[in-house]
Amino acid sequence: MLPIECENEEMYVSDASKFVNMISNGKKFENVLYDFLKSKYPTKHIEEQVKVGKKIGVDKKYIVDVLIDRKVLVSAKFQDIGGTAEQKIPHEIVNLQHLCETYGYEKAYIVYSGTGFTLMESYKSPEMSKYINAPNVKILSFEEFKEEKIDS
Repeated sequence: MLPIECENEEMYVSDASKFVNMISNGKKFENVLYDFLKSKYPTKHIEEQVKVGKKIGVDKKYIVDVLIDRKVLVSAKFQDIGGTAEQKIPHEIVNLQHLCETYGYEKAYIVYSGTGFTLMESYKSPEMSKYINAPNVKILSFEEFKEEKIDS
């Protein structure tokens, strides 16, 4: 097992579900995700809060939560109560696909955590992919993501 330091406590990769319970906001989730990736992939170049291009349709920079080996984008989403944040996910999917196609990133992930998400399964459904074509973007819960093998 690989140690992860989070909020002055040492956790282990196999115990990742336990420290998700310590998360109370989006920034803390970004930190947990970053720490998790640094521990799981110590030989990869992992950066946080990186300008990776421009958002689709507007002249505004897109800052990704985590960038892996300058090839893989990771957008962290946390929502602990119901609300409109998850309704912005389709736009995030389109932005990430745009970044992959326009700037040459290989893959992008939307990694989510929290009990407030109610639409994520529909966003991951084959029906949704009929309307949003984003072959480079994968939506995963943090639990699913920790099992994902990232090749770059």
